[in-house]
Amino acid sequence: MAITLFGVYSVTLVIVGVGFGRNAINLNKAKDDSELSGALMRPQAQEEVQSAEVLASNVKLCANTQVAFEIAYPNDWFTTYNSKEDECTHFAPYSFVLPSIPDENFSPITVKVIPPDEWESTLESQKNPTDIFSVISFKNIEFDAKPAKYIEAISTGSSIQKGFYKISYLIYDHKTPIQITYAQQTQEEDTALYRQSLEDMAKSIRLY
Repeated sequence: MAITLFGVYSVTLVIVGVGFGRNAINLNKAKDDSELSGALMRPQAQEEVQSAEVLASNVKLCANTQVAFEIAYPNDWFTTYNSKEDECTHFAPYSFVLPSIPDENFSPITVKVIPPDEWESTLESQKNPTDIFSVISFKNIEFDAKPAKYIEAISTGSSIQKGFYKISYLIYDHKTPIQITYAQQTQEEDTALYRQSLEDMAKSIRLY
């Protein structure tokens, strides 16, 4: 008799335990589904500032130790040089070979160091129209607490195809003024993309 009662008691415990386990699983599943649904309904806000990791994956850094400046450029772009003085001065979204004496508009984006005593004369020559380019915009701006000039010009057609853009940022520093320029190369170019790349690169310039 005792054995029979013990058997009935054991079976009852097993049935109750299985039922409780199923209920717990169902409750946990419902909770997980609810949290997942809530997460999907509440997308995370986008960060306003890129982290260093994200930034590092999007750009490369190039340093010119002769002039003592550093610049960031898109990680799928290319740069090359013939001498240490020319390092980090020519950039393009395609590979290229730099000639021994490249002309001013050889690459889409060019960095040029301006001697401090030539800052004013360079500024005057850039903001005044010429036979080759007509200035269409001139602005005073600031990068990283440094005064800068934005100059946008368009070709007149005398020696460069008419309607090509040339955009420059002239960033003043008492030791090492820098000019970074985008010169349109072809009619099919995505000028908006180049404009943004130029601005990003200008903002990234660090002097040391």
